[in-house]
Amino acid sequence: MRLDWISHLDEEAQRALRQLDAILRGETGSEAWPPAGDPEQPLTPAAESEPGAKAAEDLPLLPEQRLEMAWDLVHKEDPAAALTEFEALLETDAAPVEARLGRAVCLHLLGRPEEAATDYRHVLAVEPDNACALENLLLAAGDLAAARAVIERPDLVSAPALQQAAHILEQAAEHRLAAEAWQAARRWTEAGWCWLQAGERERAWAAWEQGRQGGSPESAWNLAVSLSEVEPQAAAVLWQELAQTGPEADRVQAWFYLGLARLAAGQLQPAREALHQALAFGAPAQHVLGWIALQENDGAKAAEWFSSALQGDLGAQERHSAMAGLALALARLGRRDEASQWIARLQQTQTGSGELQLKVAAPNPI
Repeated sequence: MRLDWISHLDEEAQRALRQLDAILRGETGSEAWPPAGDPEQPLTPAAESEPGAKAAEDLPLLPEQRLEMAWDLVHKEDPAAALTEFEALLETDAAPVEARLGRAVCLHLLGRPEEAATDYRHVLAVEPDNACALENLLLAAGDLAAARAVIERPDLVSAPALQQAAHILEQAAEHRLAAEAWQAARRWTEAGWCWLQAGERERAWAAWEQGRQGGSPESAWNLAVSLSEVEPQAAAVLWQELAQTGPEADRVQAWFYLGLARLAAGQLQPAREALHQALAFGAPAQHVLGWIALQENDGAKAAEWFSSALQGDLGAQERHSAMAGLALALARLGRRDEASQWIARLQQTQTGSGELQLKVAAPNPI
């Protein structure tokens, strides 16, 4: 899992304070960081320090101390004893989320995954961003609901967890667990998303191709996006399909991206035709047409397209592209003073993100 740097610093600071407090009280103890663990075992929070000196044993434990002691028992591989402590904390309603997470981990370690899954879900209902509960739920339940929960926050879980979620989603599609064909196609779309987040691009392509064949426009879209940079000709086939038969809301963008794919493949005339289609539907394609004109050494036409683009409502990156293109076109036409003015304006702008967006299984890009 990906550590949160700030949280890690907070834990180290708290640990240092505990050590200082123990030294001032004349206590000794040792800590292990990071705790040793089995990658196939449930995740647990970091192990805390050893219990204090005997002089403190007769004092009643505060909830925080009892919670720390319970986690120490977990890390000492005594989940049965830890379970007793966590359940006692839950009875007093002290640290309910942390104690419920601890109880879930203990139940999980004791071979009671269904009960553990129930507790993990309770934790996630209160803390949706609890990475430990999210990944452990997938291990404990291993069902479709758990896999789909991972899709919502792929940044919180490890690559192996994403791979497991993808396998679960693919099995749901292959075994026809979905009641209707469109649901099976949706599972393929979600599986592809998990594979991609886990760094398995070719597995993602295979899943999205299955979804596309099952009639999922989201899978076709994702496959086209993912292929656009590496195989523009293959992507162009998919963009053409989406432009002609895809959902109405996607067709304008599909024509535009078809033009970009044709341009990336060096097919200037087909690119121009696709971009004119996008322009006819209202897409801001003038700046790309300007770059095509520049490639054809038609500086006057390029300047015309770029000027037209800058009069419209463009995103930050598109405006940046149009300004750069106009400066270059003017320079080629010998209008160097005007080109210098646009270069100066260009240097004052900031670019945004113009990356193509993937879809999990929704009508709009994420």
